[in-house]
Amino acid sequence: MRKDRQAGTVRGRLLLLTLALLAAFSLLLAVYGSVMVGDLRERMLLEAEEPLQSYMQEFHNRKESMEQYLSYLAVTNDAFQSLSAQSSREALYLASDALQNELAAMAGMSGGEYLIVLYHRGLDFMLAARQSVNLKDELALLEERNFRQALQAELRQGDYPADRWFCVQAGNEVLYVRVAQYKQILCCVACPLSSLLAAAPVGADAVTALYYEGQPLFGVQTPFELPDTPGQAAFQDGYLVAQASEDGLTLVRFTSQPAGSTGALPLLLIALAVAVLLIFVLGVVYLWNGFYRPVARLAATMERLQNSSLTPDALDHVYSGAEFRQMNAALKNLLSQITEWKVKVYEKELERRDAQLQYLRSQIRPHFYLNCLKNLYAMAQVSTPEKMQESIRYLSVHMRYIFSDHAQLTTLGKELELCQNYVALFSSMNATYPIQCSVEVESALREKTIPPVTLLSLVENCVKYSIRQDRPLKILLTACLLEGEEGAPLLNTSVRDNGSGFAPEWLDRFNHLESGAGGEDHVGMTNLVRRCRELYGEAFHIAFYNGMEDDKYCGACVDLFIPAEKGESLQDETADRG
Repeated sequence: MRKDRQAGTVRGRLLLLTLALLAAFSLLLAVYGSVMVGDLRERMLLEAEEPLQSYMQEFHNRKESMEQYLSYLAVTNDAFQSLSAQSSREALYLASDALQNELAAMAGMSGGEYLIVLYHRGLDFMLAARQSVNLKDELALLEERNFRQALQAELRQGDYPADRWFCVQAGNEVLYVRVAQYKQILCCVACPLSSLLAAAPVGADAVTALYYEGQPLFGVQTPFELPDTPGQAAFQDGYLVAQASEDGLTLVRFTSQPAGSTGALPLLLIALAVAVLLIFVLGVVYLWNGFYRPVARLAATMERLQNSSLTPDALDHVYSGAEFRQMNAALKNLLSQITEWKVKVYEKELERRDAQLQYLRSQIRPHFYLNCLKNLYAMAQVSTPEKMQESIRYLSVHMRYIFSDHAQLTTLGKELELCQNYVALFSSMNATYPIQCSVEVESALREKTIPPVTLLSLVENCVKYSIRQDRPLKILLTACLLEGEEGAPLLNTSVRDNGSGFAPEWLDRFNHLESGAGGEDHVGMTNLVRRCRELYGEAFHIAFYNGMEDDKYCGACVDLFIPAEKGESLQDETADRG
């Protein structure tokens, strides 16, 4: 609710407008920068990917030419098919003479990238193109590179795939092989992949690696494993990774990204964004110190003034603006006048409350006084001189307390002594009706304060209405500390007897005394509640009830609940005023 109120003020609206402009401009700048940087990154990825894609496309075209030639041999070429029927190596060699020349020409057209050999599975005999690069015999070239043994072993085993290219490990080299077969005769095309990797396009600070079915070849050290996006360029872990794939082979180039590799535009956008944010921050700081903070301070001052928790000394602020200084001076002057007026009103309220308390106490004094005179008259009729002296001594203590000018509060210990003195006075004058008065109060609680004659009114009520002829009257006075709402301590004092208890109609009247009803016929109880309500307000509570039948004190019970700390503050206030 407070936030809604602040949002409706001029200060709140200006602050929201400033923040909204800052957010909108920052968002616009961020979107523009993000689009520009994204477009730049896309161009960088495309530039890194195009050379590899072109290179692998050329490789694909040459490979496709070789596949078409192999298909031609296996399906159409009679010279190749006739070699399958040869039964000796000499006959095979002689019959392949023309075909070897054709294979040599095909190998020459590949620029030495592909090696072409013939293999007869039944004779376990390998023939090669007659000549190739540098006019070397193809078979001699295979021997020189240690390819022949590995290739012949793979073809002899016969578990190679017949419908696609596959790899054969030949020492430190890896051959990329495709086979065309007609019965017992095979034509094998092998491409050393090291030459494919060596001829691949490279760049500065770049590492190029070749993978076959996800496994790296030639032990090239790469920054990380093959990325999860085959055939696509991407930025990953500080590297620009470009890829191109062809039939199980993947050529990957890892290019490190040094600072500023994305160009000057992102740096310029970042610098511009930082500058704009800095200007906005400085502007907000200036507005905060020059406008928002003074307005917030004045608003807080008005709120404290509304809650009556502000003093003129709290307005000794130094404002930078002349308008705010003028407003602060006017408010301070107004607050001083209000404070003086509040002091006068408070003093008048204290006078009114004192008059009310004096009126209530003046009603109590005649009430007790008449009771004492009745008891004195009865004592003169029934007591001996010694008994009368004792009763007069008790009566003098009682009368001194009743007619003395008490303060608003007295200690619980003094009130308990008065109650015991009253019981002793009554017992000395009425031996027929003995009374036992018990006090169960800790010594530390006896210093707590309560209104005078509070417990005495309740004890007198027990003596007056609870005496029975069949058993002695027993009165119990107790006190304890309880924890009230919000942790405030409450002093709980209780007066109980073993008489007949409250009549139902009187019990209902007494429990409505706090609301101001039901006490016209009982001056003592009514004045007790009014005096406590005048002192403690809504923090005071009283409860009237009858005890349980199986309880020792099963008669009338009255519990008083008053603030323990409130009483001490009232006592200090009375002392200051006195």
